[in-house]
Amino acid sequence: MLLLLVPVLQGSTYKNGVKNCTHFEWKMNGVGLEFNHLFGFGVLDAAEMVMLAMVWKTAPPRFHCEAGTIAIPQ
Repeated sequence: MLLLLVPVLQGSTYKNGVKNCTHFEWKMNGVGLEFNHLFGFGVLDAAEMVMLAMVWKTAPPRFHCEAGTIAIPQ
């Protein structure tokens, strides 16, 4: 399930959400995405989300570095 949420967080499904044509109260928000007070950003396209998840490139592994200890004389 987490894999399907990643594209949502990236905004790709916001741009491709299916809009309900019977409610025309779609407004542009501050970042240029259409929003409806009843439907939010539209119905998420589950098929598109699965297709995006299948080709999703994850971030490379993190590097973990540790420094040695230093003895400080008192």
